[in-house]
Amino acid sequence: MSGFQKVDQVLKSNLKRKNVAEALSAAMLFTLWPKVIARVIPNAYDCRPKVLKAKSLTISTTSHIQAAELRLRAPQLLKELNILAGKRAVERLVFKVDQ
Repeated sequence: MSGFQKVDQVLKSNLKRKNVAEALSAAMLFTLWPKVIARVIPNAYDCRPKVLKAKSLTISTTSHIQAAELRLRAPQLLKELNILAGKRAVERLVFKVDQ
């Protein structure tokens, strides 16, 4: 899938641009995402976290239909993500369709 990066790549690039705490938070959230999506929308296999900025997490997907479903389920996704993170790490989810 194009446009997706491994957590270690995201961590390295974030360490160059941001403070360590924010980079580690992004890496943790990116790692938790598969668990969150499996709980809320088990068939949403082609969506991945892309960017965390100012407590706004951008999620990439390859389908407009899936992006619409993700938007509808955003409150549940936010709740599960923050529960697993153990804090209010994300306040907003943004969904982007990558072709």
